[in-house]
Amino acid sequence: MTPLRQQLILKLEKLDKNDLIDLLLLPKSGHKCEHFRSLKSEIDALNSNAVISDNTLSAVLSRNAQNQDCDRCIEAKRIKLEETLHLRNDKYNSCFAQKTDSLDTIVGVYMAYSIFHGYLNLVIPRTGTTEPHLQELMQDYEATNGVKFACYKLFLLIPKSTYCPTTLEEASKRITKCDPLPEKLITRAGVQDRSYKNSVYKILNWETEKSTYVVAEYATPVKTYKDVLTYNYGEDSDAYKKNKDKVVLKFNLALQKILQEHENCTNYCELVYYDDKNENGSLKDLADVLTERIEALKIGDTENYPD
Repeated sequence: MTPLRQQLILKLEKLDKNDLIDLLLLPKSGHKCEHFRSLKSEIDALNSNAVISDNTLSAVLSRNAQNQDCDRCIEAKRIKLEETLHLRNDKYNSCFAQKTDSLDTIVGVYMAYSIFHGYLNLVIPRTGTTEPHLQELMQDYEATNGVKFACYKLFLLIPKSTYCPTTLEEASKRITKCDPLPEKLITRAGVQDRSYKNSVYKILNWETEKSTYVVAEYATPVKTYKDVLTYNYGEDSDAYKKNKDKVVLKFNLALQKILQEHENCTNYCELVYYDDKNENGSLKDLADVLTERIEALKIGDTENYPD
């Protein structure tokens, strides 16, 4: 371990859990404390050279968490932090497939390319002078239906198990399907006026009886991959099953990287990569998963998520 890295780790270990997560996630100019901004600069400088791995920072987080209460908001920030750390790991510095890469990298990366260029890059940004942006469609929906979305984002669900129900209602009793956003008609690859529509769901908070509206859906390549696993393709099938977890992770990481390189999409698509199964094998309540992510987004963006 280099001296600079050791010094920074010692400083991080002195912070409590809340401060540590804020420090790692918030922009360096986004905290009033000069000490925080200084530490943030050190982290950014070291991470630019991949000096600190996700395992190191996760270990620091774990040690700081031992004597801290963990409410839903803190848990949400932890989830977001883990995803951020994955992108800092040396192993994943290059998210794109190379000639010598393994099956999980090749499959996961091209799943990411497929959904971005074949779907996300069509439905999110303005595709022509007459085509509205996703945010504009959501704002029109709000005005027409008298509702308010939690944020102007498409929540793209990436369950680790690859299980993608037909509707989000099957994953939570607190989620209700609503009318979809207005459709986009796009001519592509010989298909004339193909219809693209994004689904709208209402999440009910049983305690407050308030509803939260989101645009959300499962990532279709994940569903396709699960379908592949149900067929027998000989030795290939064994490899696909064995590498399932790695493929899904690689898909998530590669798609994050692709989105970051396209400014017209990156702020309007929120990838929700999550463990969708409880220890007993039952499905986790998707309403909780989405609520935790929304709370995490609020913490990092107070301007667009006022209390």
